[in-house]
Amino acid sequence: MTYQKLLEELGARFNKDSVRSIVAAYRNNPLLWKELSYHDLPAGWLEFADSQLEYWQPGLLSLAFIDPVFLSNDFRDLNNPIPGEFNEHATKVLETVRLTGLEPANLRDAASLAFMLRQYRVNHQSWDGLSSYMDEGKSSLSSWKLAMLSLSWLCSDADEALRAIALEESTLTKEETAGFLVDLVKSTLLSEKEQFNFLSHLLEEAPLELQVTVLGNLRENFGSSLLELLANSFLIQQNNREAETEILNSQKAIENHQYLAMLSQYAGKSDKARQELDGAITVIKHNQANQLRRLALEFETINPEEARKLWEEILQLEPENSSHSREYAEFLVKQKEPDFALDLINQNPDEATTALLALRYPELREQTNEVLEALDNVLSKRSLPTYQSRFSEISDNFKAADYAFNQKKYNLASDFIHKALKEKPNDIETIRLAAKIDQRLANLDEAIESSVLLATFEPENKENNKELARLYSQIQQDAKALEVYEKIIADENLVDRDDFLTYSEIAIKAGKPELAIPIAENYLTKDKLDGEALVLLSRALIISGQKSEAVTLLERASAVAPEKPTSWTSLARIWMELGDQEQAKLALRKAKAALPGEPQILTALGKLYLENEETTDAISVLKQANQSDPENRETIKLLSEAWLKQGYLGEAWDLIAPLEEDYASDPELALILGKVALANDEADTAQTMLKFAWQSLKRDEALEAYADALLRLNEKHPGSNLAELNQLLTAIQSRPPASFPDFDLLMLTADLKTANGLNEDAYASYLGLLDDPQAKTPRAYHHLQLQIGKTAARLGLNDIALASLQEAMLINPDHLNTRHILANAYADSGLEEEALITARAAIQIAPSDVDNILWFSDFMNSLGNEKEAIQVLKDAIHLRPDNQSLYLTLARTYAHLDDLPETKACINNMLELDSITTKVYIDIANLYLNLNETEEASAVILKAISDNPLPDFDLSRDLVYSILRLGDAPAALRLVDDIQDSLGSHPCYFLLLSDVQVANRQFIAAHENLKELLQRIEFAGDQACFNSQQYSKSSVDFPPYTMAGLYIRLAGLERITGDLLAAQKHADLAQKEDPKMSGVLIFQAGLALSLRNSKKLEQAFDLLNPDRTSEEATQAIVRILALDAAVQNDDQKLSMLWEYFISKDQPSIFRNSTEAILASRQNDPQKAKQLLKKSVPVISMENEKTFVVDQHFDSIGADLMTFIAAWEVQDWALANESMRQSLKIVRVNPIANQLLAAYLGDNQRQYNNAMLLHITQHIPELYSDDDPLGLLEDQIALAGRFLKPSGLLPDLKAGQAVFNRYWDEDEDMGQLILNPRQAASVVSVLVKPERIEDIMKAFGKDPEVRKQKAIMSLHQDPLYSAKTAEELSKAHPDDPTLHAIQAFALQQDPEKAAQAMETALAIWADEPEWHAFASNMYQDVGKYPIAGAHLEEAIRISPKTAHYWQLLGDVKLLEKDYHAAKDYFGKASDLFPSNPDALDSLARINQKLGEHQVAIQCWQKAHQIDQQNPVYMTSIAESHLARREFDRAVEVADQVLFSHPGHSKALLIIAQGQMQSGKHAQANQTIQSVKSIMSDTIPFDLLAIEIEAQNKPGYALKATQMLADTHPDNTLVLNQLANYQIEANLLDKAQTNLQNSLAIDEGNAETLISLGKIARLKGHLDQAIVRLNQAIQLDPSQIEAYLEMGQTYQERREVTNAIEVYHKAIDMIEKDPRPYVQAAAAYKESRDYRNAEYMLRQAAQLSPSDQSIRRQLAAIVALNLVNNLQEAPKRK
Repeated sequence: MTYQKLLEELGARFNKDSVRSIVAAYRNNPLLWKELSYHDLPAGWLEFADSQLEYWQPGLLSLAFIDPVFLSNDFRDLNNPIPGEFNEHATKVLETVRLTGLEPANLRDAASLAFMLRQYRVNHQSWDGLSSYMDEGKSSLSSWKLAMLSLSWLCSDADEALRAIALEESTLTKEETAGFLVDLVKSTLLSEKEQFNFLSHLLEEAPLELQVTVLGNLRENFGSSLLELLANSFLIQQNNREAETEILNSQKAIENHQYLAMLSQYAGKSDKARQELDGAITVIKHNQANQLRRLALEFETINPEEARKLWEEILQLEPENSSHSREYAEFLVKQKEPDFALDLINQNPDEATTALLALRYPELREQTNEVLEALDNVLSKRSLPTYQSRFSEISDNFKAADYAFNQKKYNLASDFIHKALKEKPNDIETIRLAAKIDQRLANLDEAIESSVLLATFEPENKENNKELARLYSQIQQDAKALEVYEKIIADENLVDRDDFLTYSEIAIKAGKPELAIPIAENYLTKDKLDGEALVLLSRALIISGQKSEAVTLLERASAVAPEKPTSWTSLARIWMELGDQEQAKLALRKAKAALPGEPQILTALGKLYLENEETTDAISVLKQANQSDPENRETIKLLSEAWLKQGYLGEAWDLIAPLEEDYASDPELALILGKVALANDEADTAQTMLKFAWQSLKRDEALEAYADALLRLNEKHPGSNLAELNQLLTAIQSRPPASFPDFDLLMLTADLKTANGLNEDAYASYLGLLDDPQAKTPRAYHHLQLQIGKTAARLGLNDIALASLQEAMLINPDHLNTRHILANAYADSGLEEEALITARAAIQIAPSDVDNILWFSDFMNSLGNEKEAIQVLKDAIHLRPDNQSLYLTLARTYAHLDDLPETKACINNMLELDSITTKVYIDIANLYLNLNETEEASAVILKAISDNPLPDFDLSRDLVYSILRLGDAPAALRLVDDIQDSLGSHPCYFLLLSDVQVANRQFIAAHENLKELLQRIEFAGDQACFNSQQYSKSSVDFPPYTMAGLYIRLAGLERITGDLLAAQKHADLAQKEDPKMSGVLIFQAGLALSLRNSKKLEQAFDLLNPDRTSEEATQAIVRILALDAAVQNDDQKLSMLWEYFISKDQPSIFRNSTEAILASRQNDPQKAKQLLKKSVPVISMENEKTFVVDQHFDSIGADLMTFIAAWEVQDWALANESMRQSLKIVRVNPIANQLLAAYLGDNQRQYNNAMLLHITQHIPELYSDDDPLGLLEDQIALAGRFLKPSGLLPDLKAGQAVFNRYWDEDEDMGQLILNPRQAASVVSVLVKPERIEDIMKAFGKDPEVRKQKAIMSLHQDPLYSAKTAEELSKAHPDDPTLHAIQAFALQQDPEKAAQAMETALAIWADEPEWHAFASNMYQDVGKYPIAGAHLEEAIRISPKTAHYWQLLGDVKLLEKDYHAAKDYFGKASDLFPSNPDALDSLARINQKLGEHQVAIQCWQKAHQIDQQNPVYMTSIAESHLARREFDRAVEVADQVLFSHPGHSKALLIIAQGQMQSGKHAQANQTIQSVKSIMSDTIPFDLLAIEIEAQNKPGYALKATQMLADTHPDNTLVLNQLANYQIEANLLDKAQTNLQNSLAIDEGNAETLISLGKIARLKGHLDQAIVRLNQAIQLDPSQIEAYLEMGQTYQERREVTNAIEVYHKAIDMIEKDPRPYVQAAAAYKESRDYRNAEYMLRQAAQLSPSDQSIRRQLAAIVALNLVNNLQEAPKRK
C-alpha cells in the first residue's frame, strides 16, 4: 500500500483532524511510515481496526505487521507466552543493537524489542532496573521507542515501565529521558486531556529537573494550554528538596576545600593550602554564577537591561566558561547588538559557536567574511553542535538546510533537511523545504511524498495540491494529477480560470477529453477567439476522435482574427499532432507573413524546423524570436538545442547557462542543459540533469543522453558507476519488445553490456547490428567496428580485434580513441612497430590535446620508449606551463628511468604552480614513496593537509593511504580522527577507519567497526555504500571497497584474533561475492594451510596458471604451497615449486629459506647455513610502523620457512626468533602452533644432549625458560581447536616425555611414534633396553635416532657409543657432536680420546668444556704444555669461568711454574670469590712461596664460606707456625679441635707450637694425650724425641735410630734420623738412610736436599749440585735447595753462579731473608760491597728483629765506607 492509499482508507473512516493526527503519529515513527509506503496494511487490519481510533495506535499496527496473531490474542496477560520464534528473533536484534549502537533498520526488528521488554517484566516480576537494561551496551533510548509503543498491547502495566524510566537513577541524562517520553506522547493517538493525564501521572514523583526538561520539549510541539496545565500540576506536586540538596552539596564541597586547606597548613604545605582555598573560591563563584544565570535567563524577556548586567557579572565570576559566553552572545544578537556579540565570541574563538549564531541570525553574516567562512566550514562537516537556541523553536538543521539550499548546495541541504525531518517529521515548513530540495536533486518520488503530506496537513492550502498535481504530471502520472485537481475544483467555491484550464490540460493528458470540452466551450462562448480555450478544445476534439472539427475550428479562428498569434500557433500545433508537418509549416508561414517579428510565431516555426532537422532555418527564425523576446524560456531552449545540433557549443551554453539552476522545474530544460553540458565534455554536470529528464519525460531521447553521460563517466573512471549502468540496462531490457526495434537503442543496450563487463553478449549484439541498414552510416559503422574491436580484444580474439579496429580507423582516421585502442591492440599482439606508427599518428593528429599527450607518454613508457615520451611531455609543458598532469606524468617517466634528480626537479617545478589539488599532492607523495624518498613524501603530505584541511572522502581516503604507505600509521589515525566530524557519516568511513586501526594494530576496535558496518548493511539490505567507490592506487595494500573487501577484511582480523571458523565463513562469503579477487584466493590458500586442509591446498595448485591468477597472487600461493611441502617433508613437491617458481623470484627471506631447506635435506648443511645468514637481518618486524594484514601473513610464511630451515640445521637462535616473530601477533595459527609444539620437545632434547656432551657455546637456545612444558601443552590446545587430535597426540606425548624425563611404558609406541624426531625424543628418556630396541627396529637406520642412543649409552656401553659415532661421522664428518661422543666414550684411552676431541674442536673450536676435556686427557699422558694450551684456549673463549683458571693453575703446578700457578689461582678466586676450593689453591701456592700472610687471608675467606671444613683453619695454623707465631698457631689449632675433636694435624700443630715456644711440658702432655687416640703416632714420636733431646745430648740420635728400626720404611723417620746423623757428622750412615728413603719415595725433594748437603760436606761438590738440581726440579719452592746450591758454588769459588742461584731463590720466595743474607756474603766475597749492603738491607726489612743480620749490615756498611774513601783518591 502506498501512502496515498492509506490516506484514502483513513479519509473513508475519520474526519480530517483525526486523519492528520494518525498520519502525524505514524510519521513520528519513520520505520512504520516506511513500511506503509511499500506494503499493504496487515491482513485483516481494516476489519479489525475499522473506525475505532484507539486501534489505529502505531504500536498495535506495528505488532500486526510482525504477525496478525497479535490481533487475535490477548498478550497483555503475562501468562500467555509469546511464540518462541518471535523471542529468538528479538534476542538477536537486541544483541545487534547493543553491539553496534545502531537503531533497528526495519519495523519488524524495532517492534520486536517489545518482546524483550515483556520478557524483562516476566523475569524480574517488576520494572526495577529497566533504565539500565535499556541503556546496556551501545544501545540508546531511541532504539526502544517503537517497542515501548507496542508494549501496552503486550503488558497490562506498561505505564509503570515508563514511570520506572522517569524515576530511576541511571546513566541516562535528563535530556535523553525527557526527549524519549515526549517523543512517545507525539507518537501516540491521545487527546490533550489524555496527554495531560498520562504525563502528570508519569512525572508526579519525577525530579524537578526532568519535569522542567519535559515542559521545555513540549513547548516546541504542543499547545500552551497543555503546558500550563502540566506546569501547575508540577508546582503543586513538587517541593524545594532538590534545590536544597544542591545548596547543601555546594556547601559541603566548600567545607571540604576548607578542611583540606587546614590539613595542608598543619602539614606545612602552604602551597597546597592555597590551592584548596582557591578551589573553595572557585566553587563559590561557580555557585554564584549558576544562580545568576538562572536569574539572567528569566530577565532576558522581562528586563533585558537587567539581564545584560547579570551576564556581565557572570562572566566576571567565570570568564573562561565558554558556555556562559555563548549564551550571552546569543542574547546580545537577539538584542540587535551583533558587534558586541562577535567581540565576546572572539575573546574565546570558537568556530562552531560563530557558525551556529550566524546560522540562526543572518544579520551576523554581514559582519565579516570570517563569519561566513566559519559558517561554511562547519556546514561542510555536515554536523552541527547539539545545543538548541532558547530564542527560536526552529531547528538548526532546518536553518542549515535552508541556507545550503539558497546557496545552491543541494546535496548539503539534503543532508541537513533529513536531520531536521528526524527531529520534527511533521513540521510543515520542514516538509515543504524537503520537497523543494528533492525536486532540485531530481528525487521526484520523495518530492511527491512531501507534497502529499503537505496536502494532508494543510488541506486548506490549495497550492500544496497544485504542486502535487504538477509533480504527478511531470512524471507522467496524469491520472493521479487529475485526481488531485478534481479535489481542488470540488473544494473551491469559486474556481479561477487558471485552475480550470490546468484541470482541462491534465484531463486531456489523462485521456479524458470529455472533461475539458465543456470548459473550453464555456470560455469560447465568452470570447470565441480565446487562444488558450481554442487550443484546449482542439486538442480535446482530436483526442476524442473529432480531428476535422478541431482543424475547422482553428482555421476559422485564424481567418477571423489573423492578428492573434495564438490561433496560428494552435492551428500549427494541431496539424503537428495530426502528423501533417507541411500544413503546420504553411500555417506558421502565413502567420509570419501576417505578424512579422512576432516572437510566439517565430518560436513555433523554429521548433517545427528543428523537429524536421532543418536546423539552419530553425536558428534563423529562433534568433529573431530571441531578439524580440530575450526572456522567453521556450525560445532559449529551442535555440540552444539548434546551436547544439549545428555544433556551436559555446553559443548554446552561453544562451542556456543562466537557466541552469532552474532545471528541476522543467524536464525539457534539464534535457537540453544536460545535452549541452555533455557536448562540452562535462559528463559529471550533465549526469544529474539528464537523470532528472529521463525520470520525468520517460523518452528515449532522454534515456540515450543519460546513458551517454554514464558511459563517458565509466570510460574516464572504469567501474565508478556500475550500479547506475546496470540499473539503466535493466530498465531497457525490461521494456516490452518493439515490433521494429530502434537501432540507436539496440546500440545503446550493447554499449551498456560492454560497460557492465558482459563482453560476450555485447560482442554478439554488435555483430548482429552490422546487418541493420542504419549501421551503414559512417557514424554508426565506425562505432560498431570500434566496439567490436574492443570486445573482441577482451575476449582474446586478437585477429578480429585488429581487423575491426583498422576498419574503424579507416572510417574515422581522426578519432583518437580508435587509434589509442588500436595501438594497444597492436602492442598486445606483439606488433610493436605497428603500435608505434599508430601512436605517433595519434600525437600528430592532436599534438596539443592533453589527454592524448598523457596517453601517448604512458603508451611509450609501456613499450620502453621513455625518451620519446619525455620529449613529447616537455614540448607540451612548454605550450601549457600550468598543466599539473603534464608535470606529474613527466616526473613519473623520469622515476621509471630511476632518474631521481630529474624527477625531483620536475616535481619542484610543478609545486611552484598555483592551486595544487589534494589529489595531485597525493600522486606526488606516492611517486616519492615508490622511489623510497620518504622524507620528501612526508613533506608533500603535510603540504596537502595544510592546503586543504577538509577534502572530500575519496581524497581524504587517498591521503590516509599515502600516509600509511609512508609508514606513519599513528599520523594516519590522527587524520582519520580529524575528518570524522565531517566525513564520519560517509558509508565507507568505517572501512577506512578499520584499515587505519589495523595499521596501528588496534585489531579489536577494527573488527568491531567492521562488524557494525556489516550489520548496518545487513539491517538495511543495501550495499549502495560501495557503488560510488573507485579503486585507489594509494590503497593497493588493502582490499577494495566492496562487499568482498568488507568480508575479507573481517576474515583477516578474525584470523589474526584466532577465530578461524568465522574467518573461513567470511572468506567464503568474500569468494562468493568476487570469485576472482586475488586477495581472497590467497587468503583461502593461507587459511587452508593453517587449518591443514589438504584438499583445498591441492586445489590451490590449479591457481598456478597465469590465465587465472595474477603474477603477484601466483607468487603468494606458491609460497603457501611450498611451506606446506616443507612441513610435510614432501621434498619432491618442494623441489618442483623451487625449480618452476621460487628460484625465478627476486632474492628474499622465503627464497633463501626454501633453498636452505633443500640444501639441508640434500646433506649440505654448510650451504644451508650460509643461505640462512642472509635471512637473519630481515625476520624482525619490530620497526614496522604500518601493519597490513596480508603482508603480515606473508611474513609469517617467510618466518615459518626460516624457522624450519633453522631447525633442520640446528640454528636455534634463528629458529626461536623466527617462531617468536610468527606468533608475535597471530597467536592462534594451527600450523605454527603444532610446529612449535613439536619443536619445543626437540629443542629441549637437544639441549639435554648438549648438557650431556658438555656443550656450552653451541648449546641450543631454549625457546622458553618459563614453563616450556606448559607452553607446549598450550600450543597443542590451540592447534587442537581446529586440527584432529590424532595428528597432535604424538607431538604432545613425545614432548611430555622429554620434559618429564619419563615415558609411560604402557603407551602404544606404534601409534604415538610416527617419525624419527619423535623416536629420538622417546629414546632420550627410555630406561628399559627392550623398549629402546623396539624403537631401533623401526627407526634404527635414522641417523638422529642412532646418535641419540649413542649419547644415552655413553656410561652403560661406551664402546657402542664410540662405534656408532664413528660410523655416523663418516656420513656426517662436519658434525662435531659425533666426534665429541667418540672422545667421551674413549676416556679410558686418553690418546684416542684426545685425538677425537681435537677433530671435534677443529669444527667447533669455541667449545671451552671440550678444551678442558682435551686438557685432562693430555695431562693423563703427561703432555702438560698441550694441556695448558687447551686450557688457555678455554679461557680465551670463556675468560670469566673460574674453573678454567684453576685447572690451568693446576697444570702450572705440574709444570713447577708456581708464580704462574699463583696468578691463575688468583684469577680463579677473583672470578669466583665464593669458591673455597679456589681460595684454598691460591692459599697453598702462596704458602709454598712464603707468602704466609696472603695464604692466611685466603684460608680465612674459605673458612667463612665453608666453616665445616677443618682444612682451612689447620692450614692457617700451619702458616702461623711458619711465621713463628707460635701462640697464634696454637690458638687457631685449638679452634679446630673445638669443632673437630681429635683432629691429628691440629694436635700436631699445637704440640709443635708449644715446643717451639719453650713450653715443653705442655707439649709433652699434648703428645701423651694423642698417643692413646692416634693410630699413626710417628710425627708425635719424633716431636717427643726432639723435646727430650733438648736436655739430653745424643738422645735424639739413639731414640730416632730405635724408631727407624721399628719403622724402616717410614721416610719421615729415615730423613729425621739422617738429619741427626749429619749433625753428628755420621755422614755415611746418614747418606745410607737417605738413599733408603729416596728408594721408597723418589719424588721427595727434602731427601735430595739432604743428600746434596752430605755430598757438599764430603767435598763432592759436583755430586751435590746434581742432587740439589734434582730437588729444585721436583719442587722449585724448596728454598733450602737454592741455599745449599749457592753455598756449594761458593765453595767451588764460583761466586757468580752462587749469586745467580741466590737471586733465583729470591725470585721464588721474596719474603725469606736467608737468600738475601747469603747473596750478601757472596757479593762481599766478590768485593761488591754496594750490592752486599743492598741485600742485607732487604734482609733486615724482612726480619727486623734478627740481630745477626743487623751486625752483618753494620759491618758491610763500614766496609763500604772504607772502600769509598780508598777509591776517592784514585778517582781524583
